Amino acid sequence: MPNSKMLSRRGILLTGAIATAGALLARGASAATGQTQLSPDDPQAMALGYYEDASEVDTAAWPKKAGTDQN
Repeated sequence: MPNSKMLSRRGILLTGAIATAGALLARGASAATGQTQLSPDDPQAMALGYYEDASEVDTAAWPKKAGTDQN
């Protein structure tokens, strides 16, 4: 007697293929949005001390970004 709730190989493979396709589509959709890097001139970036290159950080103004104080 076949049970409708029984797992079959075909059902497991189909579910896996659908899940993989969905993950790939979601990944492609997020990459296609064209997100750009945050501009250092943005007011919020300036308030948080954001720098694209860590070697440009003013360690006197941002001592926690100097890497010496790990609190």
